[in-house]
Amino acid sequence: MTQRSALGPTAVFATSLVIFGTIGLVRRAIDLPSAFIAASRGVIGAATIALIVVAMRRSVARGFDWPFVRANWKLLAFSGIALGLNWAWLFQAYQYTTIATAQLMLYMGPIFVIVLSPFLLHERLSGFKVACVVVAFVGLLLVSVFNTAVPATENPNHLLGVFNGLLAACGYTSVVIATKKLKPTSSDGTIDPYTNTVAQLVFCSVVLIPYSLLVDDWFAPGVLTFTPKTVFFLALICVVFTGVNYIFFFGPVPHLSAQTIAVLSYLDPAVALTVSAVFLHEPLGVAGAIGAVLIIGAAVVSEITPVRKL
Repeated sequence: MTQRSALGPTAVFATSLVIFGTIGLVRRAIDLPSAFIAASRGVIGAATIALIVVAMRRSVARGFDWPFVRANWKLLAFSGIALGLNWAWLFQAYQYTTIATAQLMLYMGPIFVIVLSPFLLHERLSGFKVACVVVAFVGLLLVSVFNTAVPATENPNHLLGVFNGLLAACGYTSVVIATKKLKPTSSDGTIDPYTNTVAQLVFCSVVLIPYSLLVDDWFAPGVLTFTPKTVFFLALICVVFTGVNYIFFFGPVPHLSAQTIAVLSYLDPAVALTVSAVFLHEPLGVAGAIGAVLIIGAAVVSEITPVRKL
């Protein structure tokens, strides 16, 4: 692949990650329960992606790999539920602590995958990978416990935000592991990312709608209040940040190297940290900044290191 031919896909992929990095800012503008937002994101996001894919491929039958869904529906259901919970926990973390802290907790997800990979994916855990895990956990402690810029005395919900962020990371880990176990059914041995994503979002919605209805009590006074501002930002997070942006995210992937994808993926937390500092004036502090470098650095290095099977 020449540099010129890769420029278009690289720019589109990078743009999608920049958009993902601002989702915390948009979440702060929506005065609705986190589980309700996640459920709405699943329903509207799935519908948006499906409409775009059908329009691109000009056929419902050709638009999606139905044999793949039938063969993998249990894993797709599990990963879809995990994805929805990942969203709900992350959105709640944004409400309890700074966007930077919540996002950094989410990016412990790749580290959790490394820890579980020998047991669930039969991948060798090298000494180098173990070092990455240790470094990331040191960063976690610096961001969450030893970060004097976000003292628990001034924000008693900070540690609750950290906890929700780590739960979101567990959801991410579950999605990654389940996705790695999916079995392709196409003749070329590939998995259509749009089919995979729409199926996950549908299962996500099926679970999160009753969950949100039960936990958030939709019919209680004042729980679901739809002002023009709320409707606008909810539509933005569902249609643009999920539907359209997932097309931007998955479309370029076949044209990019694995290392390019791994490195560019960390534009997301970098943008989130910038948004947190510049637009919301949320403190990160020296310990938090060092922790951020350790977490992101360990995750990036671990992802670009070749994986060996046991």
